[in-house]
Amino acid sequence: MENSSSNAIFKAVIMAGLFFFLISLPMLTLIVFGENDAALYGENKAEIPALSLGSLASREFQTGFELWLATGHPLRVSMIGVYNQIKADTGRYTLSMLLPARKPSPVPPGPDGGDGGEETPAVIEPKFPEYWLPGEELIENTVFRGSASIIVGYSGMLFQNGYINEYFGYAPKYVNCTDEQLLDRVLALKYLQDMLEEAGKAMCVAISLNNAAYYPEYVPDWYHAKFTPPANYVRAYDRFKVMLADAGGYFVDSQDVCAAVGMTNTFPKTGIHWNKLAAWETTCAVIAEYERQRGYEVRHMMADRILSSPTPPGFGNPERDIYNLIISGQPQSAVNSMIFDDLYYWPDVYVDDMSKPQMGPVVIQGGSFEHDFTHYLSSFAITPKVTSFFYNNNGNPRAVNFDVLIPPMDFLLLEVNEQFVYGMGGNAPSWGDNDFNDPTEGIKNNFIDLLIEWMENQ
Repeated sequence: MENSSSNAIFKAVIMAGLFFFLISLPMLTLIVFGENDAALYGENKAEIPALSLGSLASREFQTGFELWLATGHPLRVSMIGVYNQIKADTGRYTLSMLLPARKPSPVPPGPDGGDGGEETPAVIEPKFPEYWLPGEELIENTVFRGSASIIVGYSGMLFQNGYINEYFGYAPKYVNCTDEQLLDRVLALKYLQDMLEEAGKAMCVAISLNNAAYYPEYVPDWYHAKFTPPANYVRAYDRFKVMLADAGGYFVDSQDVCAAVGMTNTFPKTGIHWNKLAAWETTCAVIAEYERQRGYEVRHMMADRILSSPTPPGFGNPERDIYNLIISGQPQSAVNSMIFDDLYYWPDVYVDDMSKPQMGPVVIQGGSFEHDFTHYLSSFAITPKVTSFFYNNNGNPRAVNFDVLIPPMDFLLLEVNEQFVYGMGGNAPSWGDNDFNDPTEGIKNNFIDLLIEWMENQ
């Protein structure tokens, strides 16, 4: 009896020690590794304020630490994966399938008072629930408009100004982007694709999303009032996609993927990156494109249910990324005025058949959307290895050792968002006033061009 009691006490001590070790792991890692030196999505580095009684009382330290943890902690993805699995297994996440699909706008009446002579387009019912934005009333934040680079839109929708400027053509670099510039990128991509195909390697361009293109009605009037939209503006994204298809380039367009499954609400209010449902659907489409090129099936990701929580799940792209950036250092009145999503959703993913072959090693180059590709492809063993590079390798593409990187590579995935197709392969986009500057820097001598140069010398 005494021995049994001793064993119970021993187990309790071990479990308590393990618990306190796990919750202390972020701070221990901070002490050991120091600050992360990766730039945060073309904005600023995520830095932790000095720890003091004042920074604790003002919550400056907590906010800064949360931002660093969400973007720079080396074990963040693994910790969140374990945490999510425990929560899912214990049933504490709610499973909601009750959100309505966004209905199409009614056809305006014809001149005779009829229905306009057109039928209302059929609604594609989403397979899963989405973020639901209030369609009847657009609420303006009269307390806090944001910053030079982050705009607080109606009903709490946040935008980085570059996405708005690109969609409406407010900045000269988007308006002045020529067909020749786009064709130059397209032909380089096709040339690289052909060389890789000859070497037995697959390649795909993945076009990720621009939240201003999905929620233009949430851009506030005061921002529109600052600009005059250009006449006959055609987005570079629309021209680039047509050129790439005409050239025979292999690509997956996330906007087409989301439309095919009826997904219309693809962004959380608090971030500029797609939600996990859009990321997962696009990753599945990328896997399908790999299979098309290879001619055989590999492991597939499946999901039969959706997990949800009032807070983001934490893996991949942070879903409160620009919220964390914009709110840091703001007065409490600004913090209190912000509107959040009621719930964040992500698919409960599993692999349908682990006996199917994996992709070979994958190399991803692109913007911060690539974090979700990396998460899904690696966490579910679709490939044994993912190596990713942020834009122009953080401004230093010549530091990439192609001699080591390319020979074992099986699949090259090049990610570019709708806003940045004019400079694909270049440096990260600039925000704020810099979005109105000429985009010449970073378009040449970048990751893609240097890889072409390396391939030509083999």
